[in-house]
Amino acid sequence: MGWFLHWIVRPLFIGLIVRLLYGGGTYLLGTDPGVLLLGKFINAPSTMVIELARWFVILVVSLLVVVWLELQHRRSATDIPGLKVLPSRSQHHINGHLYDAVNLTFTNRTGSTLRLSDPKLREHPKHFPIPPAAVRDISGGGRELKFVDRNNAFVDHERVLKPNDSAITTTAVTQAMDNAFYAYDPGWLRRYFRWPKYFLLRYTVTVGNKKYQAETVY
Repeated sequence: MGWFLHWIVRPLFIGLIVRLLYGGGTYLLGTDPGVLLLGKFINAPSTMVIELARWFVILVVSLLVVVWLELQHRRSATDIPGLKVLPSRSQHHINGHLYDAVNLTFTNRTGSTLRLSDPKLREHPKHFPIPPAAVRDISGGGRELKFVDRNNAFVDHERVLKPNDSAITTTAVTQAMDNAFYAYDPGWLRRYFRWPKYFLLRYTVTVGNKKYQAETVY
């Protein structure tokens, strides 16, 4: 493994990086012992080896990116089948001040009992402005959200939902969101790369003995 990393992987990566950043990859790869050895081994000119090296590195990097994305998706589920999250207009008091707000209603259509806990929201300030008075978690980032209780107070950190049950949380906004916000569909590309236009909603879902770190991209 050591010789492979030293004589093949090293010149391939160095060649691509130097070529892209400084435009001198041809010279460095043409004098690199690994490339010269590979060229003699396959009986090909160094320029051909350099070109093959560039494409090989691009392929390897692309595969690594795909593997990383797949690992991220396995660690954090972007979609819990049957668990619906719907936004709606509302108002919310913070320290005696009335703000426009957006309610987020979780509805359990999974057919199983589940527990929601620790909802947090990371907003895009330009498209989803939240007033400074709203609670921010400085340890992990994002806005801490709480579920409404029977007294209509947002104090609960978790909620058990039986089939067809719902739970509501809310976040204040500095200005009322327009109709385009409520009709918005992020599409598969934003969901796949976790690239929200308005906010990223994170929460923990426990179904039986299985726990999921779920994310809703909006």
